This record gives sequence, structure tokens and C-alpha cells, in this order.
Amino acid sequence: MRAALESAGLEVVDVHTSSSSMGLPASLQYALTGRCLFPDGLALRVALGLCVIAYPLVLAADRLGRGGDVLQAVARRPR
Repeated sequence: MRAALESAGLEVVDVHTSSSSMGLPASLQYALTGRCLFPDGLALRVALGLCVIAYPLVLAADRLGRGGDVLQAVARRPR
């Protein structure tokens, strides 16, 4: 990410990862079924609640992997 931003002529201020409560469950869902199982309604609300409950597990997995499932970058035009 840093190299892509710099090659675009931007000054990189920060690049880091963070964790989301939905990243791991959503990735598993798509890996196992190839689609979103809970697109709307009550099933989606229940699935989101389960994602929040699973968040400590997601954080632990991200720490073990030394990263997170969300890559964030801040860059600006050089002065």
C-alpha cells in the first residue's frame, strides 16, 4: 500500500491494520458457501449480533497473525 501511494506521488502519513467484528465471519461465510447467507431482515440482525459476540476471538486471531482484516492508509499531496 505504501509503495502504491508513493508511486502515485503522495506522501504517506500512516498505514496500519485494524480489526472489524464482521471481517472474519464474513470471510468464512464466503469461503464456505460462496455467497452472503444473511442479506437482510431478522437473519441479518442475528448474524450481526453473533459477530459482535465473536469480536474478542477476531481480535485474538488478528494479534496472532500480527495484523487485522482492515488496511487503512492516510496520505496527502506533497507540499
